[in-house]
This record gives sequence, structure tokens and C-alpha cells, in this order.
Amino acid sequence: MTTAKQIRSVHRYLDEETLRIVFQPIVDLKTRKTYAYDALARPADGAFDNPLAMFEAAVEAGRVAEMGRLHRSQAVQMCRGWPLFLNLFPDEFDHPLLVRPDDPLFRHRWPVCIEITESVPLKYFEQCHSVLAEVRKKGVMLAIDDAREEALRRQLRHEAQAADGN
Repeated sequence: MTTAKQIRSVHRYLDEETLRIVFQPIVDLKTRKTYAYDALARPADGAFDNPLAMFEAAVEAGRVAEMGRLHRSQAVQMCRGWPLFLNLFPDEFDHPLLVRPDDPLFRHRWPVCIEITESVPLKYFEQCHSVLAEVRKKGVMLAIDDAREEALRRQLRHEAQAADGN
């Protein structure tokens, strides 16, 4: 259950733009060279046990789209010169920020791949499909993170799969 303190933390992260970000290298196992980075959002303090709890609190605070946009903005600013993988929280599909032409992911000069998790409920399929079709038209690739859910893989055509590619 989300606490009032956690909701205040979400507002503070967004108002002060203090959401943390870490980068996980994605390495080609044959060459042992980094070829991209996975940008991961992290709480700026100890208010949350994990990033999922932080994004769920952002949903409750009505600010999940802003949190996703801030995360994308930070990733693009901090990861110049590298292809970038960015996770999308399922509730972001309910908001138009992702498809706006001024979204930070369209400013990155290197390849961008958005990752959706296999846990995206199929109730989001219509929103997911239209949003992903729009961003793919603009050159953004799609990966299904930890892809195990056959129904989702059949419904979404994709250019790339995450490194585990099951």
C-alpha cells in the first residue's frame, strides 16, 4: 500500500527533477563490447523499496506520465553517443505524453529501443498498439523485456527483443 510519504516523494522527485537514473551496459557476448545502455529509473531516496513501487505511487499520484517523461529526458541527456533502451511502465499508455513530437526519446541521435514488460496486461493492448505504432513510425524500436508471454508476442510485432530473448 502506498503511503502519504511516498506520494509526497513522487511529487518532490518530479517538482525538483530529482529522479535517479542508472545505466546498465548491454554487452555483445561475442565481442565483449558494450553496444548500448539500459536506462533504469531509481528512487532518489529511501522512500521506496524498489522502482516498481515508485511507479505505482506515481500512478496513484496521477503523475506516472510525467515520471516516465522525466526518466526519458534524463536518459537522453546523460547517455549521448550510445544506443539506448528505455522501459515503459504500462500505465504510461493511458497518457499522450509519449507520442508528442517533443518527447525526449525523439531527440536522441542514436538508436532508441523502448522496452515493455511481458507483464503488460492485455487490457492495455489497444492503447499499447496505437502508441507503439506511432513511436515506431518515428524510428523507435520495440523490445519485449523478459519475453515469455506468447499471447503478447503474437499481438505485437517487434524489431528487437531484449538480450534474454526467450
